[in-house]
Amino acid sequence: AKLAYVSNDLSLNISVIDLQTRTKIQDIPLGGLTENIAFTPDGRRAYVPVFTLGHIAVIDTRSHTKIDEIPMPGADLIIVAITPDGKRAYVSDRLNDAVYVIDTQLNTKIAEIPVGDAPQYLVIEPDGKRTYVANRDSGSVSVIDTRSNTTIAEVTDVGVVNQIAITPDGSRALLVVASGVQVLDLRTNTLISEIDTGPAPFFSAITPDG
Repeated sequence: AKLAYVSNDLSLNISVIDLQTRTKIQDIPLGGLTENIAFTPDGRRAYVPVFTLGHIAVIDTRSHTKIDEIPMPGADLIIVAITPDGKRAYVSDRLNDAVYVIDTQLNTKIAEIPVGDAPQYLVIEPDGKRTYVANRDSGSVSVIDTRSNTTIAEVTDVGVVNQIAITPDGSRALLVVASGVQVLDLRTNTLISEIDTGPAPFFSAITPDG
């Protein structure tokens, strides 16, 4: 079935929507608030950061039930992203200035990576080799090598980054900041231009052809 998962703040759950019949078929209790849902590439599991409870909820998308909770050391879990091979999940913790790495086969935290101040948005390159993390309070973007799980670079003086979108070929990233969109060359990790979009941009999306 073609489905959508929708998080609900007031009811502290996720609604499962059948897109063919356009009806809700089930609610999945979370017990806390979330800002993000990430699916594994095969679509069999969803990982949900429940930031008010300090854990990642793991949902079986065939039964639409929560099958695991992965405890995290932080209490401000914002975004989770999953590598293209589905083997790792990366989670930003805005309170502890860290990104956590989860082994999705074991559903356990295997690494903690220090980044800039108040990391919020993160995204993984299409080839899965690097993760880019927007650090709100330090006005920077941390670059994580996903093979060594270490920070290998930091792009500074970018301002408050609300969101990052990467082109399908992995050559550029769009950083959405208060003044517009900054273009980051991912081969050199340097800013190459800025696009004026009007006041207070918040989110961007890139077409499949880039």
